[in-house]
Amino acid sequence: MNQLRTLGVWLRCALRFGFGVSALLLAPRFAEAKSVRPVEPIKVNGSELGTITISNVILKAPNLDDVLIVKEKFLVMFLEEMRGLGYRALGRENLALNLDRSSEAAFILAGTMTAADCADERGLTCGITIKWELLDRASKTVVYQMTSNHEEMEMRELDRAAAGNALLLGSLRSLLARPMFVQALRSSGAPAEAPAAPVFPPGEMRGCPARTLAMPKMSEEVLNATALVKLDDGVGSAVVISPDGLLLTAAHVATTPEVVVRFRDGKEFPATVMRVNEQSDVALLQLKDGSRETPCLTLRMPPPSTGDDVFALGAPGGERLSFSVTRGIVSGQRTFDGNSLIQTDTSISPGNSGGPLVDDKGQVVAIMTFKATGQGIEGLGFGVPSATALSSLGLSFGETTGALKVERKTATASGGLALGGVADKPDPPWFYVGKDAPGKTPGWVGQANGWGWVVIAAGGLTVGTTAIMNIGSTPPEFGTLRTWNTVGWAITGLGAGMVLSSYVFAPNKVPPATARRSTPGRTFAAGVGAPGIGLTSLSIMGTF
Repeated sequence: MNQLRTLGVWLRCALRFGFGVSALLLAPRFAEAKSVRPVEPIKVNGSELGTITISNVILKAPNLDDVLIVKEKFLVMFLEEMRGLGYRALGRENLALNLDRSSEAAFILAGTMTAADCADERGLTCGITIKWELLDRASKTVVYQMTSNHEEMEMRELDRAAAGNALLLGSLRSLLARPMFVQALRSSGAPAEAPAAPVFPPGEMRGCPARTLAMPKMSEEVLNATALVKLDDGVGSAVVISPDGLLLTAAHVATTPEVVVRFRDGKEFPATVMRVNEQSDVALLQLKDGSRETPCLTLRMPPPSTGDDVFALGAPGGERLSFSVTRGIVSGQRTFDGNSLIQTDTSISPGNSGGPLVDDKGQVVAIMTFKATGQGIEGLGFGVPSATALSSLGLSFGETTGALKVERKTATASGGLALGGVADKPDPPWFYVGKDAPGKTPGWVGQANGWGWVVIAAGGLTVGTTAIMNIGSTPPEFGTLRTWNTVGWAITGLGAGMVLSSYVFAPNKVPPATARRSTPGRTFAAGVGAPGIGLTSLSIMGTF
């Protein structure tokens, strides 16, 4: 009876403990992510700064095949955050009434996410890397650059929307904590003196045989004369205009001395950037294997008429959708800042940059350069007319292809950016996320901790069972029970050692304190084109 009474006491205690643990586990949780490296955004006096708007935040990470653009609600969240800190942030003032003043802003902020990952640390820690760029609308120059590496922990209980909010807002706050960013906005945004247009020596090249490629029926043949331009942070497009391996593309696509182009048959070739005109946003490439027989398209010099059918060829949204064709019409002939442009309602997206706009005979009428976007704006794409593209590069067609290489004197190691603005010091690398992250827990630590508790439970069960069975036992039974009791304590000690070692030998999992002030880095300035090299070209009020 004594044994049964004692066993009953043990069972009641176990049940009470079990109910208590269950209550804790089943209690409602109010999940909230926490920044690994918290920063304090700077509160500003908006009257001392230029007005600012946010165009887009483009998501393009190595593990994403496509280029994505964040939803409208995130842009609204960014603007509200900036207004709360004192910035004169314009845009999305009243979505219900369709009020939007973003076109009045002196500065345009855009971001490109280049990396994103998660690690099973601190209740699931995720990190994103965003390259932020600030454009002075008046001078069309990027006046500030900064790369944020932001991490949020305790995200396991969050849904996707809340997790996205935490990561994107944390990245923005990292930018808003930089004094150099605030200083960049102190500029009045007054128009700067336009740089002198580059002058190229006359260059002659062999043209393509004249032929008619009826569109859209012969789209397959036309696509064979286009190429995908592969970049570090995205893709662009190009079109072959000479059988000697010469291609036209956009200047904001040709940001390095050499690029890699891929044709529709999957073959890739290195190409040299021969000439670049940032003001007109056009560039000439030449395949290193120039003798390769390359299908090419003829250029239509007279501008098309308003209302003519046109077709845009390129990679809208990313490499997965490369060599796509979309159809529209010529909406008009426009002139912006002295640059002649063809306006079209053809559907275009990031990745179409540098691709051709062809007419119903398969002739290139323009090189796509940018798309205007904004609240209530659709179908506003722009391209550089073929005649303008050739003349701005000093090119003409002839019997043979001569020497065409002209050094890009304004180019620097920053990828086509010259002296003038500020590239701020990037955030420290992720602390918990990544293969070589300093705070990453070694694999054996988690196993030692998990199995250690299992071993402790087994040892504790053995100790408890032998203690209960020892009550009222006979002398022969006592010896056996004492032996098993000792084994149980040894097992418990082993498990405790495993758990203890997982804490003692684990790395320091607290990130070091980082300075909150901004340190200037290299300087730069950009011509026509803007945030998101190769992915966005910001002009007027749009991204492309």
